Amino acid sequence: MITEQQKQQCIALYKEGECSIREIMKRTGIGSSQSVYRILEKAGVTLQRPNDTRRASITFDEEAWRIIERKQPRNLSKFVCKAIKQTY
Repeated sequence: MITEQQKQQCIALYKEGECSIREIMKRTGIGSSQSVYRILEKAGVTLQRPNDTRRASITFDEEAWRIIERKQPRNLSKFVCKAIKQTY
């Protein structure tokens, strides 16, 4: 049985946007991806679908790269997207 604490942690991790579903499962102890998606849907969390994304090749200047190295994001794409959204 999935506890309320696991559910809340699952929702928080997904909303942060730093973890994959597999990573959320690992961190929370939730046994299946279907359970994770069910928890998110019941909580009214908008799911990001793979077709909601676009690919681009970008180059970072030295200062930006130092920030990335210092922060060490698990998912660089999500890190950059979050930074852009916070700025605009």
